[in-house]
Amino acid sequence: LHLLFNLVKKPDFDQRQIIRAGCEEFARNVDRRRVEEELLPQCWEQISDKFVERRLLVAETCGTLSSHLSVDVCSSLILSILKQVLDDKDESVRESAVKNISLVISRVYNEHKATDLLQILKQTLQDSSSKVQQTSLRYYLPTVSCWLLSRDLYFTSCYHFLLTQLQLALQDASARLISVYLQALTLSNVFVLAALLRPLLSPSDSGVADDVSE
Repeated sequence: LHLLFNLVKKPDFDQRQIIRAGCEEFARNVDRRRVEEELLPQCWEQISDKFVERRLLVAETCGTLSSHLSVDVCSSLILSILKQVLDDKDESVRESAVKNISLVISRVYNEHKATDLLQILKQTLQDSSSKVQQTSLRYYLPTVSCWLLSRDLYFTSCYHFLLTQLQLALQDASARLISVYLQALTLSNVFVLAALLRPLLSPSDSGVADDVSE
């Protein structure tokens, strides 16, 4: 695995796909413990590598492996690695981290992670790079909105957060942040509607019982 990860000093996109495929094939054919003990340390070692391509490989591999790891590991170790990658100085690495965190969220089950996920939303929407911001709007915002909606937390967390951040941006007269939060709120209309309709589409036990008895 060490040889696989270090096969190419600066792996381009196609080479990274080959390495990721090799990692995924390994993950498919061994138990989760071996993936955690033998493969994830390779990701840890590359977080601060001097080559952008290797740091991109870390983010991409974490997203690929998430479906082969336990929920606990995804909620802790994988999320932690990707949060560190979000602080990378290179915008392409941060952009990749946003995309791959969006993949990992489906493997995060703990509702207590809501605060962490909203902090990631704030960080990515306020990133200095417009590419990272747009990636967050396109991939991360819908994913975290669905995650919160499924737990009946959308209005009290995500929507409230976006409104609050817009108010702060207006107070600071930050045209850049005003624009990004207005975009976020516009994109959130579908989730607002879903949150409003959710109770109507989930009949109470008594209602269901009445229908059955009739």
